[in-house]
Amino acid sequence: MISPQFAPGTVWLVGAGPGDPGLLTLHAAHALAQADIVLHDALVPPDILALAPQARLEPVGKRAGGARTPQLRINERLIRLARQGHRVVRLKGGDPLVFGRRGGARAGGRRDFLPYRAGHQRRDRRHRRGRHPDDTSRPGAQRGLRHRA
Repeated sequence: MISPQFAPGTVWLVGAGPGDPGLLTLHAAHALAQADIVLHDALVPPDILALAPQARLEPVGKRAGGARTPQLRINERLIRLARQGHRVVRLKGGDPLVFGRRGGARAGGRRDFLPYRAGHQRRDRRHRRGRHPDDTSRPGAQRGLRHRA
């Protein structure tokens, strides 16, 4: 299997899954092994963080009743680090695409036209507006149907 390229100046949105390092996707393990900096949620287990021994780890988690890092500040940090040429992983607890959680994390990257990868999809400067042609996240997209407002 050929791992996707994790180029400098790129942000990857990665999920820690159920918390067992053996259940991470191969792409997630590859991203952690290549990352320069990992911004991680508070609930990510230490065993998964240990898969990025070369990376600088920055906690940006949100726990009930504890310290919170506003999403806007996380986005600004992702953008700043990517513009400095770092390989950045935003490591979320669980699945990063459940409940539409990628929207806030990727909004800053999309607005500033930074290359990023969310789950299995890659976005870069070529896709500045709207949905990527092969984005199947909306209902009916896999059957070639369009949503009519």
